Amino acid sequence: MTSRQFTIRGGEARLRCDDTGRGPVLIFLNGAFGTRRDWRRVLDTIGGRYRCVTFDARGRGRSSQAPEYSFDDDLRDAARVVDAVGTGRLAGSRGSATGRPGYHR
Repeated sequence: MTSRQFTIRGGEARLRCDDTGRGPVLIFLNGAFGTRRDWRRVLDTIGGRYRCVTFDARGRGRSSQAPEYSFDDDLRDAARVVDAVGTGRLAGSRGSATGRPGYHR
């Protein structure tokens, strides 16, 4: 399974992302204290059929912490990841209530 790691700029933060597999695109949003690595089992199961994109939110995993951020920043960061992937059509999955940007995009 092909995998690519990349970093994008999210305002004042750098967001670490993984892009794995081929096929229709799925974006995974972490829970409150989760990281992109929390999705490994899921990716092992479905990564052969889908292109799976995961990322660490600000201050989590290998992403940097911005001095301040808000719910609106979470939304913008998720949109930046979607834009960086460069696909017109995608589906999303969230880890918990704090995977909330998925409801708004």
